[in-house]
Amino acid sequence: DSVVISGPVGSSILIYDCERCLLLVGCHQFRMHTSKKMFIYLHVTSHPIIEDSHDIEFAPYTLLTPGLDKMFEIAKLDQSNNKYDKVEDFNWLKQQASPNWKIIPEERWRKDWSLLWVDDPNSITEEDVKRMLNETFGSL
Repeated sequence: DSVVISGPVGSSILIYDCERCLLLVGCHQFRMHTSKKMFIYLHVTSHPIIEDSHDIEFAPYTLLTPGLDKMFEIAKLDQSNNKYDKVEDFNWLKQQASPNWKIIPEERWRKDWSLLWVDDPNSITEEDVKRMLNETFGSL
């Protein structure tokens, strides 16, 4: 039960053993193992990989903040190259779509992160985080 919001990074993000988390991340490579019930807002320049994970939902990175273009430039990530929807499930090698992940419909994409993207992280309360998780997953 966590929310992670990150500006873009020029390396890999590796996630293990998470449940009921909301992630907003930009990276070159994304891998997730042994996780479930996750909402991932992702900008990734290679195919994201999941393994031993289920109930994973993906959407494009939707953080809008001053300086974002510069963050992408520093991370050496091409904003026009986002493969968030090209997920490879290493436990599902069949031709049919994997039942372990799906794309969040556009009408459900979260676009306002202002509640948690602030200059002073100490200003965020536990109630703020719980409210965002409840909006995403339902009551805790």
